[in-house]
Amino acid sequence: MHIRETGLAPAPHREIMDEVNAAANAFRPRRQSQAVLWYDLDILVDSHVTDNARWCPTLVEWLRTSVPWTPNRVYIARLDPGGEVFWHADFQDPEIFSEGFVLALRIPHGSFVEFADGTRYVYAEGTGYHARLGVLHRAVNPTTKPRFTAFVGSPKR
Repeated sequence: MHIRETGLAPAPHREIMDEVNAAANAFRPRRQSQAVLWYDLDILVDSHVTDNARWCPTLVEWLRTSVPWTPNRVYIARLDPGGEVFWHADFQDPEIFSEGFVLALRIPHGSFVEFADGTRYVYAEGTGYHARLGVLHRAVNPTTKPRFTAFVGSPKR
């Protein structure tokens, strides 16, 4: 198994997405050499709330009340229709699960995360997932709707 649920309370993903939709013009291209049609909106950087957080007060409140640490970084990622985050590994060790997690906000039917062994996962909206990020993986959105996730970083050190 490459992912596991965090066990945190489900996030109010519909309310968060209502706010995210209003922030559509605030998203910026993310790592264009490592992906196509991938964009982000920083919410926390260096454990500090950014100006962009004003767009997502529901997410900020959920983080404050549901995550038992102060994340070093939080951003919302949008993978547009036809987009892909190319094969990569974020860590050296393929056995450890991430301290931080991915929070599924809007996952169109047909989009997925795939690991090098061919295993594909479809996230449940509102659920957070730790992953073995030392294993090669990619995210693919072959649908006609954007895919939204929030990346919640490890605890502030």
